[in-house]
Amino acid sequence: MLRELTHLPVIIDPSHAIGISRHVKSMALAAVASGADGLIVEVHNDPPNAACDGAQSLTPEQFADLADKIRKIREVVAAMYAADRNHAFSSGENRDSGASRA
Repeated sequence: MLRELTHLPVIIDPSHAIGISRHVKSMALAAVASGADGLIVEVHNDPPNAACDGAQSLTPEQFADLADKIRKIREVVAAMYAADRNHAFSSGENRDSGASRA
């Protein structure tokens, strides 16, 4: 829905949105699977001793694991969008006709 309202990229901050480090990964992956253009993720070498935002920070190792999973999800999402575009093109559909808009 947000993409219908703006031309700007959609950037999600799961660290601040959820505030609990153990949930940041799943929120980030959901955002990427939903088509987010980018993420802001808190990372700290020693989250328990961080001056601020430690509770929502990933370690560098956790972030590296997250980045690997994000790359895989982006490949799948990109392939899905490409398949949708190819189907629309080959079937003559015009997705931007505005016919379904209120």
